[in-house]
Amino acid sequence: MTEPHSNLVDQFEAVQTLEEFDALAKPNRDAILNIGSVSNAFNKKFRELTSAPKQYDTAA
Repeated sequence: MTEPHSNLVDQFEAVQTLEEFDALAKPNRDAILNIGSVSNAFNKKFRELTSAPKQYDTAA
C-alpha cells in the first residue's frame, strides 16, 4: 500500500525551478506543515533549488 501523499512527494521531487516549486507549495501548505514525508520532500527540494550553483547564468 502506498502512502496517501506519495504523489505530492513525487511532485516535489520532479520540480526543476523555483517558480514550479512555489506553484506547488502554496496550495499544499497544510500537507507540507503536517505530513512528515511531504515536509521532508519540500525541504530537500528547497535546499537543492536555493543552494545550486548558478552555472547556467551567462548574463554576468
